[in-house]
Amino acid sequence: MIVDTSPPPKKQKGSESSDLVDIFTSARKCLDTHYDNTEKVIRHSRDITRLSKKAIFALHRFPVQLPQDYNLDAINKELSHISSLILTVFSEYLQGPFLFRYYRHICPAIQEFIEAAAFKSFLVDKNLLSNNDLVATYFADSPVFIDDYSYILGLSDLAGEVNRYAIKAATENNLSEVQRALDFLKALENGFFHISDFPQPEKLAVKLHTLRESILKTEHALFTLSITHL
Repeated sequence: MIVDTSPPPKKQKGSESSDLVDIFTSARKCLDTHYDNTEKVIRHSRDITRLSKKAIFALHRFPVQLPQDYNLDAINKELSHISSLILTVFSEYLQGPFLFRYYRHICPAIQEFIEAAAFKSFLVDKNLLSNNDLVATYFADSPVFIDDYSYILGLSDLAGEVNRYAIKAATENNLSEVQRALDFLKALENGFFHISDFPQPEKLAVKLHTLRESILKTEHALFTLSITHL
C-alpha cells in the first residue's frame, strides 16, 4: 500500500481571504440581529411598564369598598391589552434558545404588570393573586413564562400601593378597609420571610425594608383612625 505523504494543496490567498470575509460578515449579521432584537424588546418593555403604571393609577381611582355592580370593563380591557403586548414580545423574540437571552430585558415590565394585576385582585377579589392564577387569567395557553423571581419582586412592590389605598380608606373614615389592608401587608411580609435561596437576596432585602415601612405607615393610620372611633 502506497501512502501519499505529499502535503495538501495550499489554498490560494484569494480563497482564504474570502473565507475570512464570510466569517466576519456572518458574525456581523448575527450581532446586528441581536442588538436590533434587544432594542425592540427594551422598547416594548418601556411601553408595558408605562401602561402598567397607568393601570395602577386607574385602580387608585376606584372607590373604597367596591360595590358589587361596579363596572370593571375599562380596567379589564387595559390589563388585557398589556398582557397581549407581553405575549407579542414572547412570541416574536423569546422563543426557544432566545428565551433567556432577552428575558432579563422584559423582567422589569413583567414585574410592573404583576403589581398592577395583583393590586386589582386585592381591590376586587380581596385576595392575593398567585402566580398560577396570574398565568391562567392573562396568559392561558400561551408561550409566556413568568418565573418565580419576577413574580416575587413584582408582588413586593404591591406593598406601596396597598399602603396608599389604606391611607385613602383612612381619609374616608373606613376603619375596616384600613384593617384589611394592614392584615394583607402582614400576611405578605410573613410569606416573604419563608423564602429561601433567592437569586438576589440583597434586592429582596430592599423590598422587604420598603414593605416594613408600608406596614408601619398603615399601622399608624389605623391607630389614628381607631382613636377617632372611641
